[in-house]
Amino acid sequence: MSRGRQSARDKMLMKIVADLNVMVSALFWKGAPAAVIALVEAQQVALFTRPEMLAELEQVLSREKFAAHLAEQAWVVSEAVGKFALLATVVTSNVRVNLCRDPEDNAVLECALEVNADYIVSGDKDLLVLREFEGIPILSPAQFLRLPRVRWLRLNVLLCRFLKRLHLTKKTITISTLT
Repeated sequence: MSRGRQSARDKMLMKIVADLNVMVSALFWKGAPAAVIALVEAQQVALFTRPEMLAELEQVLSREKFAAHLAEQAWVVSEAVGKFALLATVVTSNVRVNLCRDPEDNAVLECALEVNADYIVSGDKDLLVLREFEGIPILSPAQFLRLPRVRWLRLNVLLCRFLKRLHLTKKTITISTLT
């Protein structure tokens, strides 16, 4: 079993595994999936993935239907996949699950089991219908964002952004009054 860039900080954060639907939606559209990934970007939640999941993301984003979305962001497929590779801790393991009809869904479950995830965040109906796997709740992005602890984390991120802007504004005012 080999772990990716898992740091001591990751061990303290809430651990999630997000499926392909969440990753794709977060890249191109606003809404709950983007808010989940924003928590990862703000280092409030630790995201875990597997090389197979990143490879599937690359295959999906290479489809013609995503070409216009990638162009709008001025990204190529490798940049979009690289964004998640940098945000996530990439893990490999020998854990195998054969519960779902879709092998990619099994990879999500395997990853969650390997890292002992707190939650699986999914937009996939085949995963959501399970409700939980080995004691790990499977939630939609909207359900995840409604968890009391997650609501607190989101509030913390917003407060930090506000204070940062306020601080920058105060510096600007101070500098402008001195000149």
